[in-house]
Amino acid sequence: MILGERLKTLRKQYDRTQAYMADIAGVSRSTYSYYEAGKVLPPYDKLEKLAKFFGVTIENLTGSKHEPTTDLSKQIDVLLAEITSKESELTLDGEILDEESAAFFKESLINAYKTTKLLNSRKK
Repeated sequence: MILGERLKTLRKQYDRTQAYMADIAGVSRSTYSYYEAGKVLPPYDKLEKLAKFFGVTIENLTGSKHEPTTDLSKQIDVLLAEITSKESELTLDGEILDEESAAFFKESLINAYKTTKLLNSRKK
């Protein structure tokens, strides 16, 4: 994965630890290590912080100019992993979601994904 490799390369160029970069991004060290390993994609606000620290654009950091398509299923998996993570509270427009609202959002996202996949498969 381009992003994980790029984060690791830049971190080493700046002679920083994963713990230091995790503080910059506002996440735990283990979450940051998942970013570098390509297991989890950072949310946009975390990408902004990391790109700003390294003095690069988000596009440069992610290599997105070289990726013509986006696999939504992977993005949804990442979002669902973030939602179910117990490392931070979920917010929507700056408001903390209670447990019921977070569960509703997660279920709605899953249903939207399944419905879109079904509709798309019918067009083939």
